[in-house]
Amino acid sequence: MEGLVVNLVNVYAPTLGPERLSLRRMPTNKSPGMDGLTVEFYRVFWDVLGPDLVTVWAKSLQGGVLPLSCRRAVLALLPKKGDLRDLRNWRPISLLSTDYKIVAKAISLRLGSP
Repeated sequence: MEGLVVNLVNVYAPTLGPERLSLRRMPTNKSPGMDGLTVEFYRVFWDVLGPDLVTVWAKSLQGGVLPLSCRRAVLALLPKKGDLRDLRNWRPISLLSTDYKIVAKAISLRLGSP
């Protein structure tokens, strides 16, 4: 695992440019994670928050541990068709924090994935 972290730090050194690009490519009107901060919020306040977030992400990658906000999710159940008293007629989704989604998208773009 340690080698993976070192390689990830070498491949992905967080900077403002890729994160801003990943933020622009993210869909809007999506449910936020535990902190309630949306893509729209980060777009409006990126000039204020971006430098600090990039610093946190860089230190997290160097230390091998993501911030707590990036390691938590809200689980929600969405109804399917059928009798909603039957648990099989619900599907779970995990609502991740937007800051995590930004860095994950930036890494994906850096690695060449859409």
